[in-house]
Amino acid sequence: MSDTNTTESAQADAREGLPAFAVDYPNDAELIHLARAYERGDFGGVKKAAVELLKVKSDPEVVKAIHELVARTKPDPLAVALVALTALLLLALSGYWMLHDGPDGPRPPAAPTSH
Repeated sequence: MSDTNTTESAQADAREGLPAFAVDYPNDAELIHLARAYERGDFGGVKKAAVELLKVKSDPEVVKAIHELVARTKPDPLAVALVALTALLLLALSGYWMLHDGPDGPRPPAAPTSH
């Protein structure tokens, strides 16, 4: 029974420092290292190492986990859309300002002419 506790303790130690979504990943040392790099924020390193790991790994569960890690390094599509919308709004408002008031401010009204 102590062997079971020791094994469970060793597995818990190996999983320490992993992101919550990676706790159920297969027990593969290189995959665990990749998940820890993700947790540290080394997304560039994760992408590079993932390409190399995909060349040598054949276990479908490990390959699936690697693809999930790489997918999580991509920017959120909603955030990308909101940034693009903000940039478009800034350009539109700047264009409107330049056409109507411009950098010199509004033009004074024309002096009335007497007839």
